[in-house]
Amino acid sequence: MKGTLTGHGLGVLLLMRGPGGSAGGRVLDGLVSHVDVFPTLCDLLGLAAPPWLTGRSLLPLVRGEAEEINEAIFAEVTYHAAYEPQRAVRTRRWNYIRRFGDRKAPVLPNVDDGPSKDLWLRWGWRDRDEAPEQLYDLVFDPAERANLAGESWVAGALAEARERLAT
Repeated sequence: MKGTLTGHGLGVLLLMRGPGGSAGGRVLDGLVSHVDVFPTLCDLLGLAAPPWLTGRSLLPLVRGEAEEINEAIFAEVTYHAAYEPQRAVRTRRWNYIRRFGDRKAPVLPNVDDGPSKDLWLRWGWRDRDEAPEQLYDLVFDPAERANLAGESWVAGALAEARERLAT
């Protein structure tokens, strides 16, 4: 699942210990990204973050000064074993994934061989079209099972997600 842009692929455990308020034994659910680690280290060391950094320090979360440091996080997949460009923007409520290019079928080399892949292939996975856009409601569908991109009632959320991804 690590080659996907759903929570199954994006969710990565981050364990931190050290100065600056990290007492340990807590779970923080703020939207964070790996690009936030470097600014956090700069903050801990009292160094000015280089101007080209795009992340934000995690310390406001760790110290309980904020519940969120990012309104949205961004992710991408371009290659695993084969070219399959995808981009995502995830907010507290929505996960929007867009595939680029004309390919509609699954890119089979990007899923490692094993019993799961064998089962999916036996049940016709190679003949299924991959949606060019996916929008998941993370409040009502935290497992990201129902793609809502084609539903009229989410048109506003879809337009906002497209705009965020484009800028």
